[in-house]
Amino acid sequence: MTECVPVPSSEHVAEIVGRQGCKIKALRAKTNTYIKTPVRGEEPLFVVTGRKEDVAMARREIISAAEHFSMIRASRNKNTALNGTVPGPPNLPGQTTIQSEVIAALVPCGHNLFCMECANRICEKTEPQCPVCHSAVTQAIRIFS
Repeated sequence: MTECVPVPSSEHVAEIVGRQGCKIKALRAKTNTYIKTPVRGEEPLFVVTGRKEDVAMARREIISAAEHFSMIRASRNKNTALNGTVPGPPNLPGQTTIQSEVIAALVPCGHNLFCMECANRICEKTEPQCPVCHSAVTQAIRIFS
């Protein structure tokens, strides 16, 4: 089965694919699918091929990642406009809140989209995983900008 999964923009594609394709490779392995990624200048559309249930899982993961990125981006835009801390939506995978003040990064993947409280919650899980790239997390560290 083959299904097309559109995302809002090329920035979403870049976030879902990850540096050197690390995130999309992990998603391919996790879902046992082939995922064709769009190249610059093409419509932001992933083409997923595999068994019906595997394609459905890959589709959910791609859509979830795109929504997550959109929320992070909206939260950061609000912070820039208001110049204060803005709580975000409460139901993102692996998190309870998003604060516009990003002060924590996950190790070893380095994703830095979290307040310290959320990063620590991720690390306290039995098998902690980054909600962005799904790699194993060993710790959260405070970042300074």
